[in-house]
Amino acid sequence: MIRAADSTPARTKELAVVLRAFQDPGSVSENDPRNPGYYEPDNRQRLEDFIAKYPGTEEALQAEVWLGYGEAVTQSINDFDARRRAREKRAERMKAIAAQTTNGVTAKMAYLIRAGELFNARDWPEYEKQVAEIMVRIKEYESERNDQFLRFMKIFEVRPSELEPWLLRMLVIMECDQDRLDKARERAEDLLRRFPEWSKREGIAGNIAQLTKGKSPYPKMPPH
Repeated sequence: MIRAADSTPARTKELAVVLRAFQDPGSVSENDPRNPGYYEPDNRQRLEDFIAKYPGTEEALQAEVWLGYGEAVTQSINDFDARRRAREKRAERMKAIAAQTTNGVTAKMAYLIRAGELFNARDWPEYEKQVAEIMVRIKEYESERNDQFLRFMKIFEVRPSELEPWLLRMLVIMECDQDRLDKARERAEDLLRRFPEWSKREGIAGNIAQLTKGKSPYPKMPPH
């Protein structure tokens, strides 16, 4: 694997300018409604232009990770199979970026995006493996204080300190989708035991009650 070229202050500064509009959280205000920045095609195009301008650099890889997130969130493909293929392709690219980068933040972001794409593609074997890989280093994710990573997690809508229970619940959903309700209940009970306060807030006890009755608390969804 060829490693990316080291960062330079000039490229890092240029990328920060490009990302500013892309990372705009938007607004739900009636007086000034705005979509998040990554919904805007012009903002995604600026990232594509940056990547083409500086191929093989650390900044380009970080730009590609951000672009991958934007594309994942805004993807609009009607055909189920085509939608799944697009997510699987993006997941593979995130895996390649994580292997190529020497920047731990870029790698963490890439792995989280990859997990999300595998989840949405319903590629459960690969999803479970990816989550396991993240869990091995979960303390590094929880303690990361890099500004770009914190911006990413804010957009991702998961607090770094709550990433582990959030991922554990996603595994419960994974089991439900495969009709493995006994395994889902075991995972939910483990989640409740290990993270009682988070579980109380998120209604995990109610999930367990439904699973005990042989009912899934999470309806099945097609790949999206």
